[in-house]
Amino acid sequence: MFLFYIDESGGSDPLKAGDDPAFTGIYCLTAVGVFAQKWHTFEKRINRRKLELIDEIEQAKGYRLELADCEIKSAWIRIKRQRESRPFIRDLSDEQVRHLVDLYYEQIRICNMTTLSVVVDKQRVGAMTQNEILSVAWDRLMKLIEEFMRARNRKHQALIINDDISPQVNRKLAMLHANMMLNGTEGNTWLRHICEMPMFVKSELSIGVQIADLCSYNILRAMRDQDFEYEHFQRMAPSIWTMNQQCRRPFSGIWVEGQGSPLIDVVRQLEKQAPSFDGA
Repeated sequence: MFLFYIDESGGSDPLKAGDDPAFTGIYCLTAVGVFAQKWHTFEKRINRRKLELIDEIEQAKGYRLELADCEIKSAWIRIKRQRESRPFIRDLSDEQVRHLVDLYYEQIRICNMTTLSVVVDKQRVGAMTQNEILSVAWDRLMKLIEEFMRARNRKHQALIINDDISPQVNRKLAMLHANMMLNGTEGNTWLRHICEMPMFVKSELSIGVQIADLCSYNILRAMRDQDFEYEHFQRMAPSIWTMNQQCRRPFSGIWVEGQGSPLIDVVRQLEKQAPSFDGA
């Protein structure tokens, strides 16, 4: 069994008049997959470190946090204002935060995780609603997961684990997924290696969803700025799957949605120019 943790970055809201496409024009839906037997490795390793930090905070500050207070999100790490409003991360030194984030990225490598992502260029998909953008991204991401499973893990099934967004959005995604399981994707891909309905979990207690959050932002930033030298993107780039097993180069596990989007050519050029990685 493979577990695929899914999170988004950039927001699926459609572009409105006055929006700056440079900052709000891209939406990423990203899945990070791992063999289920590796779950104990990354989950326990990170939670044990968090418990050590909880002890240190209790000694220094006089109050005790719980693991549910110790979520790591990309925005909280990057944006000082958000970091200062969050218990746990606001009480850590810069060095402690850096070492903890390093531990997250180490699990991607140690557990041989695979990253797949759909990048929606909102300027190139027409007048889509928020639900339509999310539906298109979900459809394409399930197709990518199915293709990965067929190519690399034919004897296994994949279970989808999504960030718990809201009861309304969860229901819409579950109904969309149920229809895809019965009728295939829009591109007529039958999901033979994906089983059950998506599980919706609270991200504060799911290390897998937290890793997907970090990876999704890294992909969004690299695509938005066309800066594939971005440090944290480079750290997770080897995990991005390629359908060309002989080439073993990154980036072809990223699907760009949007007819005529310049991002399609950017990704294809990077596939040719990038050095080889020992990717998943």
